[in-house]
Amino acid sequence: MADRAEILLVMWKDHREQARQHENQRGIMTNVLVLLSAAVVAMIAQLGLQPDAIPLTVTLMAVGSYGAVAAAKYYERFSASSAQCHHILTQLDDTEPTLHLVADRLEAKQRQRMEFKVTSRLNLSHVWLVLFVLLVVAGGILTVLCWR
Repeated sequence: MADRAEILLVMWKDHREQARQHENQRGIMTNVLVLLSAAVVAMIAQLGLQPDAIPLTVTLMAVGSYGAVAAAKYYERFSASSAQCHHILTQLDDTEPTLHLVADRLEAKQRQRMEFKVTSRLNLSHVWLVLFVLLVVAGGILTVLCWR
């Protein structure tokens, strides 16, 4: 039977791949929804701000709403995989204390925070969420303008 460290490494690699997959899927989804939103805005511009464009403005709000929920879910899955990775690193440290994996990770994180004082405070999931909320707001504003 494989030793404990080998098993933990395989598990760590699996969870890292899952975390990466969630981020890749979120990125692809964001690209598709931004492209779709751009096409909807272009169609609204073609029609002009009139009542006939309201179905398009509602579509823009729906795309933004879906994107916000999906991005939040992708982040939740990414966080779960990352938490598993951290737990496994702790177990690896317990198995082989000379590795200092958790301490080294914490030190690197602290250096990163010192170098990027402002942006390190931003949660990346909030950045994506704001993008999609702005699409909802833009759709709402365009809807109101089309009613006039």
